[in-house]
Parts: sequence; C-alpha cells; structure tokens
Amino acid sequence: MQNGDFVQLTPGVNYRASNVYQSDVDTRIVLNITMQNGTTQYLELPGAPASAELTEWAGTFTMPAGALSVSIMHLLSRNGFLITDNY
Repeated sequence: MQNGDFVQLTPGVNYRASNVYQSDVDTRIVLNITMQNGTTQYLELPGAPASAELTEWAGTFTMPAGALSVSIMHLLSRNGFLITDNY
C-alpha cells in the first residue's frame, strides 16, 4: 500500500494504521473515507512530529457506518520534506 491508495475496510471495526516516515516539519495524518452515498468524509488522526531519523508512526481508527473504503494520507503541515514507506 502507498500513500493515498484506497482500501476497502469493514464499518464498525477498529483498525491500526502505521508507516515509517522522516520529515523536517510536523506532519498530519488524514483519512479520506468514501461513503456508500458517494460523499467523502475526512478524519484527522494524531499527527507525527518532525523527525530527523526514520521513525514509525502508528494510530488507530474505527471505520464509520456507511463507509466503503479509506485512503490514509500522510501530509506536510507546511513547506518542508517528507519521506514515507511501509504503510
């Protein structure tokens, strides 16, 4: 899986997401959730602080009722660099 890939998950189930990252600025983790009615919901998880070394980020979430799929996005909070791997 890569940053931004959509994956089908089961609504109501708890999931753990993780990746390895390196960044010179604080970063954000945002779920892009596609709903059955065609709308999109965004859920922000706890972010990841700047890290000069490769560091694991991990968080948990519950798929909302009516959800079809989710994409996990690891994003920059401002100008800088971000390297991600091992989603």
